[in-house]
Amino acid sequence: MKELKATTGYEMALAVEGSVNGCEVVLEGAASAAAKRYCLLRTGFFGDTGKGISLLTLVLLAGLVVKSFYPIEIPSFAQNDSGVEAHNEFTQELSAENFVPGYREYESAFAAVYPKQEIRVDVEDCTGYEKTGQTVKPVIYTDHQGVSGDGIYMEENCQTDFCVDVEEEGFYELSLEYAPVTESDSAVECSILIDGEVPYRELERVCYDRIWTRDTQSSEAGCYLTEQAEWITGVTYDRERRIAEPLSVYLTKGEHRVSLISIEEPMLLHQIIFSQKRQIQEYRDVKGFWDAVGIRAVRGRTVVIEAEQVDRTSARMEYPEREEVGMAAMPLRALAHAKEAKRSMIGGESWDKAGSWFEWEFEVEESGYYQISLCFCQNYAREGACRKIMLDGAVLFQEMERYGFAYGWGWKEDVLADDTGDPYVFYIKEGRHTLRIEAVPGETEVEKAGIGQVQPLAIDWIRIVPAGNV
Repeated sequence: MKELKATTGYEMALAVEGSVNGCEVVLEGAASAAAKRYCLLRTGFFGDTGKGISLLTLVLLAGLVVKSFYPIEIPSFAQNDSGVEAHNEFTQELSAENFVPGYREYESAFAAVYPKQEIRVDVEDCTGYEKTGQTVKPVIYTDHQGVSGDGIYMEENCQTDFCVDVEEEGFYELSLEYAPVTESDSAVECSILIDGEVPYRELERVCYDRIWTRDTQSSEAGCYLTEQAEWITGVTYDRERRIAEPLSVYLTKGEHRVSLISIEEPMLLHQIIFSQKRQIQEYRDVKGFWDAVGIRAVRGRTVVIEAEQVDRTSARMEYPEREEVGMAAMPLRALAHAKEAKRSMIGGESWDKAGSWFEWEFEVEESGYYQISLCFCQNYAREGACRKIMLDGAVLFQEMERYGFAYGWGWKEDVLADDTGDPYVFYIKEGRHTLRIEAVPGETEVEKAGIGQVQPLAIDWIRIVPAGNV
C-alpha cells in the first residue's frame, strides 16, 4: 500500500476533476432520472455557459476548512489508490442502474457477422490526447527502455483518441500492442470507448498483463523471472475475467473514434488491433473435424514438464526451488505422508487471482493426438477450481475455457477428461509449442458481483502423452 500524505484542497480538486473527466460520455443519452441528475450536476458545475457554482471552488473551500479546523492527513488521490476507488464506485453505480448493457446482452443485439479483415491502428492515427481535462500534444517515443518502435506514452488518468476506418461491418476482437513502462507488479488497466460511449459494462475496466520470463542467467537465489522488455500483443479481457473469451466490439462500416482512458499503470501504446472474432466450438465438433482430415493417435515419447520450471508468467515470483504446500482443507492432516507436505510445485494459495497464468514450452516429435495430464493438489475449496487451458495461445475447444479441478485430500494425477471420465485428445503438430494455464472463476463465481479472486490450485508436473501409448 502506498504511503498516505496530507493533501491540499487544490490537489483534491484537481484529482476530483481528473476522476470525473472522461466518464461523462458514459452517460450520454441515458434516460433514467439518476443519469439526468448527474448530467445536470455536471453541466451546472462545468458547463461552457459559466453558470452555477464551480465544483473546483467548492472543493477548494472544503479543503481549506478541513485543513484549518480538522488538521488530519487526507489520502492524495494523485498518489494513492483513491482515484481508482472513485472510478470503481462510479462504474458500479452505472452498472447498478443498467445505464450500460452487459457483454452478453450487447453481443445478442447484433447479427453474428465476423469479418476476416484485420485493422491496425498506428500512432499516426492518434487524433487527440487529454490530460487532466486539457488537450495536449501526445508524447511519442521511438526507443524507450529497450523497446524500439514508435509508441504513445499513456500516463494514468489520460485519454487518447484514435480514428479507425472500417470497410466491413461486424464483430472484431480487440487487442493492444503495448509495453508497460514502470517497475510494478500491477497489470495495465484502462477503459475503452467507441464513438464516445462505453459499448458494454465490461469495457469500463479492462486489463493487459505484464509478462515475466525465465532468466536462466540470474545468479540471485530463488528469483529467476524478469519482466519482458518488448512489445506485448494482448487481447482484451474484463478485469474480473467473468467473460471467458476475449472481448470484441461490433463496428459498422465507416469511420469510428476509439478512445482509451488510462486508469492504472502507464504504458507505451504501439498499435490497436481489430481482428476476426474467433469462434470456439465444442469438443465433439473439433474432434470430428480432426478425425475427418485424418488426424490419428501417435506413439512415442511422453513429455514431462516440471511445473515450477515455468517459462513465462503474468506475475513476478520469488521462491526457492522447493516450496512448502500446506494441506489447507485436508482432514486428518497429521496422517498425511511427508511427501504430501513438501513438493517442487507452482501455484497453491498464491494462484488465486482471476487472469493470472503460467506458461511452459515443450516439444513433440510427431504430429497427432495427445492427452494432457496434471499432478495437482486442490484441497482448498470443495466447489473445485477452474482453469483455462491454452495451446499456442488459443483455446482449442469450449470445454477448455473453464476446466474444473475437483476437490481432493491430497496430490493426484488426472488426465484432462469430460464429465464421464473419457479423456480429451489434443491435436499437436510436430515441433515446439506453449501450454498456458490461466486462473478463471467458476460458473458460480461468475455470478458474484465484483469477484476478483478464484480458488487456488497447486501443480507439481504436467505430462503430454501420445494417445497411442495409452
